[in-house]
Amino acid sequence: MVLSNLPLFTVGKPGEEPGEQEVAYSADPFGNWTHLDQAWSTLTGHAVGSSLARPMAEFIHPEDRERHTEALQSLVRGEIYSSRHPARFLRTDGLPCWVEIFAYPTLNADGRINGVMGTLTDVTDRRKGIRALRESEARLRAISDASPLGLYVVDSKGNCIFSNANFQRLAGLTAVQLQGAGWTHGLHPDDRDRVLNGWLAAAREHRPFDAEYRYQHADGKIIWSRLHAAPILDGNQLLGYVQVIEDVTAERLAEAAVRRSRERLELALEGSGAALMDWDVPTGQIYVSDQWGRILGGPAVQTVTGLDALLSLVHPDDREMLNSAFEQTLAGNRPYLRIEYRISALSGWKWIETHARVVERRDDGGPMRLTGTSSDITDRKDVERRQAEFVTTVSHELRTPLTSILGALDVIVDEHENQIPAEARKFLNIAYRNAARLSGLVDSILDLERVEKGLHDFRYAAVPVREFLERAIELNSGYGLRYQVNLELADIPSDIYMWIDADRLMQVITNLLSNAAKFSPTHGTVMVAAHVEDNHVRLVVRDRGPGIPPEFRQRIFQRFAQADTLDERQRNGSGLGLSISKALVERMAGEIGYRSDAGMGTEFYVIVPRSCGESAAQVNRARES
Repeated sequence: MVLSNLPLFTVGKPGEEPGEQEVAYSADPFGNWTHLDQAWSTLTGHAVGSSLARPMAEFIHPEDRERHTEALQSLVRGEIYSSRHPARFLRTDGLPCWVEIFAYPTLNADGRINGVMGTLTDVTDRRKGIRALRESEARLRAISDASPLGLYVVDSKGNCIFSNANFQRLAGLTAVQLQGAGWTHGLHPDDRDRVLNGWLAAAREHRPFDAEYRYQHADGKIIWSRLHAAPILDGNQLLGYVQVIEDVTAERLAEAAVRRSRERLELALEGSGAALMDWDVPTGQIYVSDQWGRILGGPAVQTVTGLDALLSLVHPDDREMLNSAFEQTLAGNRPYLRIEYRISALSGWKWIETHARVVERRDDGGPMRLTGTSSDITDRKDVERRQAEFVTTVSHELRTPLTSILGALDVIVDEHENQIPAEARKFLNIAYRNAARLSGLVDSILDLERVEKGLHDFRYAAVPVREFLERAIELNSGYGLRYQVNLELADIPSDIYMWIDADRLMQVITNLLSNAAKFSPTHGTVMVAAHVEDNHVRLVVRDRGPGIPPEFRQRIFQRFAQADTLDERQRNGSGLGLSISKALVERMAGEIGYRSDAGMGTEFYVIVPRSCGESAAQVNRARES
């Protein structure tokens, strides 16, 4: 189907255009004028009298004369009854004008053909219009073929009279199959009545029509489409519709996947007791799932609320802390939100733990969306309180006698040194060292229990990486002197920050540095470095020692784990350092691991969340100090 066949673009029949000038004429069988009316002068600028003395062919453009002569001869020979053909006539101003020559034979008294007569109609404007129309059709065809959208045109009765290649692909039909009512044949059976009834209702009111529906291909493939149909009007008369259609299959599949994912998440959260929170930051609307209603002791109803309404439920002592945590997370200073606070429920105050992060930002870094979960941890907090009491009691019961033993041994050794025989002094020193080691072991066990049970308070802040590692090397320089090992820091930019509890991470790095110093050869070097990896920072401690034995690698982070091949210098420790380090790093949402090659040394790494920089609260505290 070509655009020139569209009723929307056709012109009237020849000779019906108003205002076209006509010249009556007659000529003999040889093509000489025998009559011209006065309109000839208006049409061509030539005088009638002088024109009658010249053959008709002299006024016709050379390129059109042969066609005109053949038509005239066919008429004179009686081969045709009439002729209508276009030709260009030469005007006195040198410009050609398009003329439609209509002619039929004339007869003498004997009934023999003695010439022709007819009319010359000026069709110059008509020819210009046709040419402009064809150019317009060519442009429209090029635009429709270049468009990524499907395009088709229907008449006022809904018959398809034009379709582009993209619509044919989308509908799964050829141009011929789409003609007439064919465009409706590919509609999914479940959508056909809805779409057609909606289109007919729009056509009756001459208004636009929009719809989303499916096309079903012959091979069973389903294509989701979005249609926008605009009416073509001539005054109050509907000529048809230009219909633009978009393939939205990928969008629909993505929406369905998101919907299924949300349903699965809500089912999982319902089983876990956690409530989903989705904060649209620009609008201020916060969606909370129905589990939030259960936590508050009310009905399980999905709710859309705002930050002020949520903060109004928070305990006054926790409100400022929570609001500040939200602000730091939205600003990017805090890479994720993990916080515990109390809210008012029907049954009283409840402890809530919220985990959240910004999942969408604008190009300029501004927050768009924050998503997370909130869980009722009231029972857990009660258990932790009892565990804390137990740990305190055990700590007291174990530390008190150990402290007494160490104190007594210290008094004996210091105040009665000259009275103690050398053999007895040797055994007293052994007892003192073992009592001190036992005291340290008790402290390590209690510390590990506190970390694993969540009894430690973590104070997170944006900490500059270089400054932190410089301080770590300074604090642990004693290990270097003790083992005759050099602690060296690689070049690290000053504008890299990490989101950590500085004291807890310092405990981890201290353990890694002490191990690296112990396992390094005398006069060796322990290298400390840091690298940025997307939203994380990787801290590295590398030694050039013997490496980790393969048989020990599977249990290196277990409690009391020590390699059997260690000498006395390397065995000095409880075997709990790496267990405590692993627990601390995981509480900070990080990861600890290692790479080791026999005889080439070991590299321990700690991966922690990266921060954009110091928060406003940190800056204010620094200024105040």
